Amino acid sequence: GKRSKSFKKSSPSPLSNFLPTKSPAPMQAANMALLGACVPMLDIPLPAIEDGIRHIFAGKGEEVVNRNFAALRAGNSAAISARK
Repeated sequence: GKRSKSFKKSSPSPLSNFLPTKSPAPMQAANMALLGACVPMLDIPLPAIEDGIRHIFAGKGEEVVNRNFAALRAGNSAAISARK
């Protein structure tokens, strides 16, 4: 889709603090970081979400699954820390 004119691709995202820095495309994992941050508010245990991620991304290889897990866990940890 079209990006709004106010969007600047080079603008740093607040999510970049939670994403794994060694990922080749960390911003692609932003949705997983957001999901991880929401886990404390959901009535779904983190392992169940991880099972779903593994199922969805299994065909893309273990590295992709692990990058998504890292982003999910980073977002989850950040949300838990922020609540303290």
